[in-house]
Amino acid sequence: MKQIGNSNNPIQLAEGKFLVQLGGFKDFLHYLNSFEKAVELLYSKVSNAEETPYSVALPLLFLMRHSLELGYKYNIVELHYLNEIPYDPKKFDHPLRKLHNKLRELFQQAATKWSLSKSTLEDFDHHYVRTKRCMEEFEKLDNSSATFRYPIDKKGGASLSPDDKVNLLVLKESYDSGMVLLNHLVDVLQPCYEILEDACDRD
Repeated sequence: MKQIGNSNNPIQLAEGKFLVQLGGFKDFLHYLNSFEKAVELLYSKVSNAEETPYSVALPLLFLMRHSLELGYKYNIVELHYLNEIPYDPKKFDHPLRKLHNKLRELFQQAATKWSLSKSTLEDFDHHYVRTKRCMEEFEKLDNSSATFRYPIDKKGGASLSPDDKVNLLVLKESYDSGMVLLNHLVDVLQPCYEILEDACDRD
């Protein structure tokens, strides 16, 4: 045990309690899971009235926006794998609309390549619309992934105007709905992975 403080009022801290092996965060899924967990923890502070919306608004909005971006990139990487085409990270920056459109393009390629069922295509379209609504809300708030991180932009202008406002409850509900597709698309495509991996094993 490591002792912190003076001998009259020692604070005991277990060795390793706060140690994090950062190498464990090895791919987009690990990053996504961590950011989503942080969103839930921070949002619960507001919903339980432990914190005011003003005290956590900026980091919460950033975490929501960034986990949405991570969700897109996670699925884009996986769809590149299923479509057997190289993934080039330089082609995928921060704009959510570009990522959203690329997700559909790659999914349609996978749908053709793997002869996905009509119900799978319809289910994708249903959730894709919900994700689009969420994406558009965050695009309006922060199209560069910088608004919630810095008070000024690269030109020195204010990141936020006095008229900017957001309802965290409404936005969180949209976020939860939009993230359904980004969290579960890979699960839906699991049979494709099995076929591809089986073919690779035979080769």
